[in-house]
Amino acid sequence: MLDAAGAELDRMRRFPDAWPELRHEAAIDEDGDGYDRNAEKRAPVLWALQYDRRPGDLALVRWLAEQEAEAAFQGLTEETKLAGFLLAEFRQTDDVWLQWKIKNGNYDTWCGYDVEFLFAAGVAETIDAVRASAHPERDAALKLLLGDDGQPIVSAAELAEWFDGRRSYFPADPADEDEITWLDRARLLDDPVLARHWLDRWADGRPRDRDTLTLLRYRLAECGSYAEAAAAQRELLAFARSPFELAAGWRALADLERRAGNPEAARAAEKAAESG
Repeated sequence: MLDAAGAELDRMRRFPDAWPELRHEAAIDEDGDGYDRNAEKRAPVLWALQYDRRPGDLALVRWLAEQEAEAAFQGLTEETKLAGFLLAEFRQTDDVWLQWKIKNGNYDTWCGYDVEFLFAAGVAETIDAVRASAHPERDAALKLLLGDDGQPIVSAAELAEWFDGRRSYFPADPADEDEITWLDRARLLDDPVLARHWLDRWADGRPRDRDTLTLLRYRLAECGSYAEAAAAQRELLAFARSPFELAAGWRALADLERRAGNPEAARAAEKAAESG
């Protein structure tokens, strides 16, 4: 995965004329839902930049972040947050308006895209730049960035702490990534075999506790391994905290058994749910 991503990043560095291949392109799927036709092409370049970002990459990172801003109708994706972080690391006041655009993309980005992205160039520097700007949303941005007392809502110390947290979340060394991150990336690339590989690596040696079984149940179902997901769900029943939760667990098991092609087991689970 990373070798191909690195090769694609190298191509983008050498041939800026190829960038439009990764542009946001709105499309409608067979269910009538909107999606970005090129999200899967853009993501590997962002991943490669996470592990190999260079000073000369600013223009490329800005362009990719702009595409993520255009794709905001999808909600707040990991790739959008990664693009924003890569841009933030350049600490340029000019980028506050691109970060603002991402923040204003949709309800999810407004609530979940950290305001610290906008302060990336520095707290005082950002406020000064926004105040001096003729941008039509200048006043709205200041309302977000300043508290009722007129002071920035983020301090320099808090911004530094945020950067440390983001660098931990998006490590520079791929060896420091969690297996679930690689699983999610494999799913984005529609590679179920690789996704299952990373799920198995994550689960290997873990105690079969409530948290492990909950994740396995959902992730196995995502991989289409419904029988294994049902087995995890059956184990999870032992951790139910209330009769209501137990009934819900039986119903979830019934659904997974149906999907696995086990109608008798599904009916038995439904009966258990109804009996309480």
